[in-house]
Amino acid sequence: MEDETGVGAWGRLFRAHRLRAGMSQEELARISGVSVRGIRMIENGRRRPRASTVKTLAESLRLSATDQRTLLEAAQPLARTEAAPTRGATVATATFVPRQLPPAIAGFVGRKAELKGLDNLLTADPVSTSVGVITGPAGVGKTTLAVHWAHHAAAQFPDGQIYIDLQGFSPAGKLTTPTEAVRAILDALGMAATRLPHSLTGQIGLYRSLVAGKRLLIVLDNARNAEQARPILPGGPECVTLVTSRDRLTGLIATEAASPVVLDVMTESEGHQLMAARIGPERTAAEPQAIAHIGALCSHLPLALAVIASRAALHPHIPLADSVIEIRSRERQLDALASGEPNTSLRTVFSWSYDQLTPRTARLFRLLALHPGPDLSIPAATALTGDPRPDVAAMLTELEHANLLVEDCDHRYHFHDLLHAYAFDLTMELDRDADRDAATRRLLDHYLHTTVTAERLLNPQRRLIELDPPFPGSLPSPLGDRAEALNWFTGEHRNLCAIIRRAADGHDRHTWQLAWAMNTYLGSGRWSDWIPMLETALAAAIRLGDQDAHNRIRHAVGNAHIRLGNADEARHHLTTALEQGHPRSQGNAHLALGFVAEQQGDLAEALTHADRALQLFRQVDELSGQAKALNAIGWYSARLGDFDRALRECHQAMALLRRLDDPFGEAETWDSIGFIHHHLSHLDEAVTSYQRALRLHTELGNTHQLAKVYLHLAETHQAMGTIPAARDDYREAISLLDKLGHPDAEPTRDRLRRL
Repeated sequence: MEDETGVGAWGRLFRAHRLRAGMSQEELARISGVSVRGIRMIENGRRRPRASTVKTLAESLRLSATDQRTLLEAAQPLARTEAAPTRGATVATATFVPRQLPPAIAGFVGRKAELKGLDNLLTADPVSTSVGVITGPAGVGKTTLAVHWAHHAAAQFPDGQIYIDLQGFSPAGKLTTPTEAVRAILDALGMAATRLPHSLTGQIGLYRSLVAGKRLLIVLDNARNAEQARPILPGGPECVTLVTSRDRLTGLIATEAASPVVLDVMTESEGHQLMAARIGPERTAAEPQAIAHIGALCSHLPLALAVIASRAALHPHIPLADSVIEIRSRERQLDALASGEPNTSLRTVFSWSYDQLTPRTARLFRLLALHPGPDLSIPAATALTGDPRPDVAAMLTELEHANLLVEDCDHRYHFHDLLHAYAFDLTMELDRDADRDAATRRLLDHYLHTTVTAERLLNPQRRLIELDPPFPGSLPSPLGDRAEALNWFTGEHRNLCAIIRRAADGHDRHTWQLAWAMNTYLGSGRWSDWIPMLETALAAAIRLGDQDAHNRIRHAVGNAHIRLGNADEARHHLTTALEQGHPRSQGNAHLALGFVAEQQGDLAEALTHADRALQLFRQVDELSGQAKALNAIGWYSARLGDFDRALRECHQAMALLRRLDDPFGEAETWDSIGFIHHHLSHLDEAVTSYQRALRLHTELGNTHQLAKVYLHLAETHQAMGTIPAARDDYREAISLLDKLGHPDAEPTRDRLRRL
């Protein structure tokens, strides 16, 4: 068969390239996302690879361009093509081609020398430079130039274009961290959050591996300094990166051989062209003196000119000379930015545009500055004002038309950072403290009550917290099912992190409750934000002196450390919770301490904790806790060899769990029952139990628990002598643990190697 198809020959060629690259099958699987089993079958000539898989593997091997081309050409006549999707279904391909550029600004004029300088990035020797830097003062049009050129050059980058706003000079301190930027790029490349390594170093390595050999354009807009941008640069010369900043980024120019384009204010001629493009050449020709005065008063800054031109276009019957009078009469100075650059005309331009708003829209504009996140939805804007949602949607449209707000494709809104600073100054000047406090309370309650609703949908068995009634006008978003809850968390993740940090400044009750309600979502694989968020909440609970809040968050922090393998940290937090809690929380603490004792190899102590937890849960008639404790007792008894007690306790747990309709608890208990049957040599029953656990955990999306069950199933298949099935189980477990960046991945690889 191999001689007829050539699949075997290509598999041997691919294996030779892999060995020359110095990669094991496991390492290649971890980088490429293709399973070890799939790689092995390709190399053995047992599988005809898909075209997208061939491309992914070739890029992951980090071969030279010539070797990649040779490998791809050899596979072309053999590779399977992806099947067309059936009607009504979607198919996720192995290769994502992001097209993330914002829309180009209509009527772009001038900047010929700067565009020519950027064009050099396309023709330069790829080993000399692949990074361009656009620097200049605020409002000078750095982003406009970058986006315009990116659209012009897009055809040169067939593997896609990625755009990230680093928010380096945000007045609210909304700096995009390298972790957030790399995560956004991995999202753009189609990498699921649960597959990301835990550390920033691992995420950067994965990102650079994914883009190696690709012809990709990456626009990093508004960097604060070289240190913020440098970790986000791709490793290979095939990608071109364009960075904009108010900082000169001399570090990138010196160490990365970045090609600088220094952008200054427009010339008088260019400013005239910009106004003519926006309001028409006839009108500019009719009032040349007014156009000249407008340009001078605005220092020929493109941002200021664009705002004035927009207003003039909306009011074609108002002479431009009136605009000159208005600008002069309202001339003030915007506060200096973090870089210390003066902006003598922007406040005037912004105030002139602001004054055209209706009073309600002007109030919304001011209050939007109180939102600390990177963007906001219509419901969040509605919460800030307390007005009816249709009215707020209309006001947001008014702000967008006035060039005071930008709407994204998914109906989310964000400020330009200078406009945010202006709006913040206005709300501090014009709105009463009580009005700002009420807007903040509505916003916090909107996020808190919606987050708690989402948490209940993700984890219905979790004991609820008592919330204060929502502040009038906060309008929490209704969520109908688990999918809606996950989508909401995904869309609001970064906003929620910012909201919690904002709440920690005087709103401690909201702080700990928001973090508590995010625990299930963050604990499902988004671990880099998990511990910092809980630590912020713990500090808030301590300041409040709320013992219940303290115990809940202590317990959550302890469980997070257990999940991450930090046994000593977990024991510290859980012991503190145990000493201070009431019987229910003490029972939960004992259960978690049992997991810690198990991690540290003391099964007798673990069983003691589980027995004590059961007593405490029975004392307060807590059925869900009793079921968890019975399962834990069964598990530890089995680990200690007392299989009769183990099976008896687990069956009691299962009876309770079915009464409670708790699929998560059932899945955990089926895993325990499978383990017991394995050690009683009831291997078929063990396999059946494990398969039930796998089905439930898969439906619930519990990645870490799935990995644990696959490990147990591998041991049973190994005991049955079905070694290929055991290998497959180990590989599935490794794949899941790698997605989580979990420390158990490497020991599991060792077990597979020994097998």
